[in-house]
Amino acid sequence: FENAHSQFTSFRSLSEILEKDVKPALLDLTIGKTDKISTGFEALDRTLGGGIALSDVMLIAGLPSSGKSAFALKLATNIAEQSIPVAFLSGEMSDKENVFRLISQASNFMNLNSATYLAQSNHEFILQWVESLKQLPISFDSKTTDLQTMTKNLRGLMAHSKVKVLVIDYIQLLTTSKGSKQVRHERISEASQEVKRIAQEFGIAIIEVAQFNREGAKSALPTMFDLEGSGQLEKDASIVIILDRDESDKSKLTFRVEKGRNSGLGKLQGEFTGMTLNFSEIREVERD
Repeated sequence: FENAHSQFTSFRSLSEILEKDVKPALLDLTIGKTDKISTGFEALDRTLGGGIALSDVMLIAGLPSSGKSAFALKLATNIAEQSIPVAFLSGEMSDKENVFRLISQASNFMNLNSATYLAQSNHEFILQWVESLKQLPISFDSKTTDLQTMTKNLRGLMAHSKVKVLVIDYIQLLTTSKGSKQVRHERISEASQEVKRIAQEFGIAIIEVAQFNREGAKSALPTMFDLEGSGQLEKDASIVIILDRDESDKSKLTFRVEKGRNSGLGKLQGEFTGMTLNFSEIREVERD
């Protein structure tokens, strides 16, 4: 039976998987070692069953100005602080704008993208953070807009930096090989399928941001059905988190875990400071 399996490169016998994959993984668990990647938020890690696994696709969805892009950037920074290389693909902001946001989050200083003047003392303070952040293994790309180029660039980046996490902000802006000839819904669905394939082929975790459509934006509590390409996006995602920002108190944010491949559903609440784009006091309030 083993010899028969050896003729097929894509199939492995149960015996081989048990010996080469399962036994070492079980031994690692006896010392608390896991291949899960921490989000940097303990409560969220618990809800997700330990964090994000390699080959997972985490979908973060929200209404405009809900903090979803800032949250994706914060996750990227938290992961990079664990010496795990991260690639960040942005379709809305330039590299400088994203790094300004990163500095603001890290230093707890005002959003530098809205600054018009820096006092000398603040300039020196920010420069100290600039130097300390240079060591973070994050690579940014704000020019690539199509999946084919993204895959090629990612493959090249992985060759020398061993990227383990890719952040896409956001999935609905990616174009496919067929370009503008496709209906938008079809393009998003194809992009979702391709992102899932990339996660599995490269063995990396992917965090993708998605924005609700106009109809969803009218809802006080939007669901996955309010996303364009929602059926395929939900199907391809291992984890789905919807961000709800309290309209009466913009500092209050709810994280709804609507899907978790290796965990149940749940709800967390936290504080979001728009001035510094920071998140704090994320705590679990409900779990199914």
